[in-house]
Amino acid sequence: MARGKWSFHVNRSELFEAQSVAEDLLELSRAHADTIGLILGYYACGVTHMYRGEQLSARANLEDGARPRRAIDRPPSRASVRPHHLQHISTITLELALPGAADLR
Repeated sequence: MARGKWSFHVNRSELFEAQSVAEDLLELSRAHADTIGLILGYYACGVTHMYRGEQLSARANLEDGARPRRAIDRPPSRASVRPHHLQHISTITLELALPGAADLR
């Protein structure tokens, strides 16, 4: 639900609202130790920072989203979504949106 709300605000260029939703998603995911939510939250924060022109913050969040994590057990309804698939999204975004970021690792 939070990702959809974030997407809505980003697509309307309501970047302050999008940032708030992305940060709420991160906070909620941390509180519940939700691996998939964390990756999506870091991705959402990173992309929002990128659109706001905050490249250093964008890079930091996208790198956090791309960092490998131990998978947390998921109910069967979410079994088709794997954390490593989402990490690839953050990695690709990092490489395409912020060229040279890989050289600085």
